[in-house]
Amino acid sequence: MKKSGFSFGHSIGSFFGFIFSGLMMILGFLIATTFFILSVLINWVKMSLGFALFWFIASGFYNVVFLDNQSFEPFDGMPILIILGLGFIASVYVTISDIKN
Repeated sequence: MKKSGFSFGHSIGSFFGFIFSGLMMILGFLIATTFFILSVLINWVKMSLGFALFWFIASGFYNVVFLDNQSFEPFDGMPILIILGLGFIASVYVTISDIKN
């Protein structure tokens, strides 16, 4: 039985196969990243709206019942930044847990 020697066609084929695998991996990563970011943004909007609604109700209840204050401004200053930050962190966690299921 004769052993086949070094084949130039085989080395070219394996080189292009390696390049093609790398390109497919990069393309798949780019597509998956796009859908992950889109899912995070959708969850961010939903979570931030939920937190804002909760803050609106809780702040109104606290101002009227405990402070007996008639001026009601629930979204002044820092609460908006806190709501958006908590919404973003929660949306990343929710998106990752959705991917696991």
